[in-house]
Amino acid sequence: MKRLTSVAVLALAVACHHETPPTPPEPTQSIPMDTGYYWIYQQTDTVGAVDTLDTTVILSDTIYNGYEAYNVAGYLMGQYDTAVFYCADSNIVSVYDIDLEILVMTVEGPLMPQFLSNGQHWQVFTGETTGIYYPPFFDSSDVVRLSIWGMVEESTALSVPAGSFDPVYRLHYEDTIYKNGGYMLSIYQYSWVAPGTGIIKRDDDEAGTDPTAELLDCYTGD
Repeated sequence: MKRLTSVAVLALAVACHHETPPTPPEPTQSIPMDTGYYWIYQQTDTVGAVDTLDTTVILSDTIYNGYEAYNVAGYLMGQYDTAVFYCADSNIVSVYDIDLEILVMTVEGPLMPQFLSNGQHWQVFTGETTGIYYPPFFDSSDVVRLSIWGMVEESTALSVPAGSFDPVYRLHYEDTIYKNGGYMLSIYQYSWVAPGTGIIKRDDDEAGTDPTAELLDCYTGD
């Protein structure tokens, strides 16, 4: 009897040893995209009072340079604009016109990775132009270069008017302008992204502290 019990225990141990480990869940795309999806944000002023509402909406699908893409209108990278979004090389790529008053340029590059994790660091865009006349900052002979980098600083749980989300990734963007090879100025922007929902909070001032907008409502196919 003892011998049979030992054999049974051994067989059970072998069976347990060969159990298939659970399949990890599929990662969730940082910003879901489909025609008709929208995000409504509650803007706040410098003292935290509700100021205005703005909406980012996916207007239609399209083809851009051979990629399945979407036409988007909304408050993007510090200004209201239209843009094209598509996925390529595991990134969500955006194409839009940036307007920094003294510099207007079409920016195309990875807005963020499709699937976020702490510590990611990537170049959104780099490009240069000439012919800008904006005294006393630029004359038409100056070579002006714009470099934009993004990074994921941390992840945490976060509550906004639209609800509570976990995890939420804080993305830090740094836009740097160079003139004739020398540093001129940097602009900082922050986005908090809940995978499967999208951007739920934004801060477009250089301090990166008080939010200027929080998600109030959205439709992402749920």
